Amino acid sequence: MKDMNVLLIITDTLRRDFVGVFNKRMDTTPFLDDFSRECLVFNNAWASSCWTIPTHFSMLTGLSPLVHGVTKRNLRYSGKYPTLPEILRKNGYTTIFLAYHPYLNPEYGFEKGFEHFYNLGFMSWHRLKYRIKRKIYGRLKKMPFVKRLSFLKPAFKIRAEELNSYLFRILRSQQRNRWFIMVNYLDTHWIYYYYKNKFTPSRWISDEKMWEIRNRVLLEGKPLTAEEEGFFKALYANAVYYLDSQLQRVIEYMQKNKIYEDTMIIIISDHGEMLGEKGLMDHILLYNPVIRIPFLVKFPGSERKGGEERPVQEKEVFYIVLKKLGVDIPQYEDDQGIIFSYFFPDEKEVKVYGKRCQGEFVACVEGDWKYIYSSRFKDELYNLKEDPWEEHNLIDEKRYEEVAKKMKERIMKKKKYFPRGTREEEMDEDLKTHLRGLGYI
Repeated sequence: MKDMNVLLIITDTLRRDFVGVFNKRMDTTPFLDDFSRECLVFNNAWASSCWTIPTHFSMLTGLSPLVHGVTKRNLRYSGKYPTLPEILRKNGYTTIFLAYHPYLNPEYGFEKGFEHFYNLGFMSWHRLKYRIKRKIYGRLKKMPFVKRLSFLKPAFKIRAEELNSYLFRILRSQQRNRWFIMVNYLDTHWIYYYYKNKFTPSRWISDEKMWEIRNRVLLEGKPLTAEEEGFFKALYANAVYYLDSQLQRVIEYMQKNKIYEDTMIIIISDHGEMLGEKGLMDHILLYNPVIRIPFLVKFPGSERKGGEERPVQEKEVFYIVLKKLGVDIPQYEDDQGIIFSYFFPDEKEVKVYGKRCQGEFVACVEGDWKYIYSSRFKDELYNLKEDPWEEHNLIDEKRYEEVAKKMKERIMKKKKYFPRGTREEEMDEDLKTHLRGLGYI
C-alpha cells in the first residue's frame, strides 16, 4: 500500500466543451487549464448515464449501471459489490464524503464505506436555514427588487465557497491520517446563480422566468430562441468560471499546507448539460453535451502528465486509485474500448422532461461512430469525426447499413440486462422540495 491521500472532486453537470483544456475557444477555466499541465488528461472520457446517481455509483464501484444496478427504475444500491471507500477504509484510510445534493444521500446507499458522511442538505442547521429563507422569500418575492437579492433566495444548492469552508476544516482535522475525500460541487447544476465575473449576462432574468422557459422547452417542445440560448450559455459560463476560481482555492490551500504533492487529485464530471442543442435543456438523453465529460488526474509528484486518448468512463476512477495504491482488484467487465451509456427513464420522467423521455435509451460509441438506440423512437447514427454536434442522423443511409447493424447488435446483446419495473420511493417534504428545485421532480 503506497502512502498517499486521494481527493476526488466531482464537478456536477460540468460540460466538457466549457473547459478550456478540451476546447481552446473557451476561456471559462483559466485555473483548470493551467492545472491540467500537471495532470493526466483524458481527452476521450464519457459518462455511463445522463444523471447523478448511476454515474456516481460507477465511480464508486468500477461498474456500469447495468452491472451495479442503479438506474431511474432502481435508485438504491444493493451493496453487492465493494465500493472504493469500503476498500480504502479496510486498508487504513479515513474515508470522508462532502456534498450538498439531495440524491447523494444514505437512502440510496451512498454512505457505504464512508467513515464520515456530510451531506449538508440533510444537516439540521441547513434545513432550518432553508425553511426560514423559503418563508421569507415566499412573502417578499412579489416585490421586483427582492428577486435580485440572491442572499434571500432559498438555495437548492450551496455555493462552492461555502462548501470549501467545510472542506478546509476537514483537511485541517486529517493532518495525521491517510484519507480519501469525495466532494461534489453543484455550481454548474440547474438552477444557475448569478456570479459577479466577466461572464455575468448583461440581461437579468428571474428564477421564475427561467423555470417558465425550461418547462416550455421540455414539456411543450418549443426550442430556445437564439437570444434565450445565448443567455443560458452565458449564465452557465458564468457558473463555470466561478467554480474554476473556487477549485483554485482548494489547490492553493493544499499547496500552502504542504499536502498537495503527496495527494492524488481527480477532477471529473458526472455528466454534462443540454443548453438548447437539439431543442433540449437539462441533462436528459444521451447526446454529446451530456455524456462527454472532463476528466483530469494529478498523480502524487505529478509523475504522469499529458494527454490520454483511449476511451474511458467514470468507472476508471475506481481502477486508477486502486492500481496506484497497489490494491489488487479484478476487472469486473471489459467492453474493449467500446463506450456504452444508458438511460432508463421511469414513466414519471415524462412529467418532468416531456414525451421525448419515454422508453429505453442506450448509446454505443466505437471509434468515430455513435449509435443511439431508443425503444420508442427512431434510432440514431452519427459520425462524430465529421459531425460532433450530432446534427445529421445517418441511420437511413444505405452506405452505413453495416455500421448501424453491427453497433445495434452490440446493444441488443445487453438488452437482457435492462432493468424492469418502476421505482416506488417515499421522500420527506424537504427532499422533494430540493429535488424539485434542481429540476428532478
